[in-house]
Amino acid sequence: MHQSKVLGCFILLCTLLLGACDQAPVKTESMLFRERASKEAQPFVKKAANLFTSKVQSEPRQNMDTLIIIKHALKDARAVYDRKKIQNWQNPQLVTLQKQLDDIYPGLAEHSIDLLYQAVARTTKLRDKVEIIRTQPIGMSDNGLGSMLDSLIKEYSNDMDACCLVALAHIDELMIGKAGTYKTLNKLLRQLNGKLQKMFEEKSYADELRKEIAAIEAKLQQT
Repeated sequence: MHQSKVLGCFILLCTLLLGACDQAPVKTESMLFRERASKEAQPFVKKAANLFTSKVQSEPRQNMDTLIIIKHALKDARAVYDRKKIQNWQNPQLVTLQKQLDDIYPGLAEHSIDLLYQAVARTTKLRDKVEIIRTQPIGMSDNGLGSMLDSLIKEYSNDMDACCLVALAHIDELMIGKAGTYKTLNKLLRQLNGKLQKMFEEKSYADELRKEIAAIEAKLQQT
């Protein structure tokens, strides 16, 4: 009798232990709060993940429009956690996507330096052509001179957009918010149109601008 009672207690104990193992762990209020935040952020994370294909990663220069959309999607996802003041935990997928985006920046920064040198070279070439036209014999009519200048400037504008300015604007937008040398590069990109205009006013300014680009290039190579 005593043995059967002991056996019964043993079976009951095993049943309780097995039942306890089957129960899901109790979630704390902070865990539930975090889950709700992740659910709210998930559409932004999913959007970035779907756009961040292997082609976009391997050919960033050809897909900067897409990278800008990805950047803003990740920013929107982070804003959810910031708004809810969740600071001691990070969404693993969000962290991975942000790192993949950050890994692309050095190559784009290097590409921007090449584009800046091209922009200065093309602007210098235009300035030289304009000076030649302006030194034409007095016999050339004002209309003829104006027409030649207009044609040159239009050609220059189209050439600059295709070669440099559109790509540089995209890189500028992608680099917004970055610190250190990237911030210095951003500042130059924002001031570029004014600096190119100054090249027309001061011939010697081209050398000064090249030195400024070279200084940023040297700092980028050290990072």
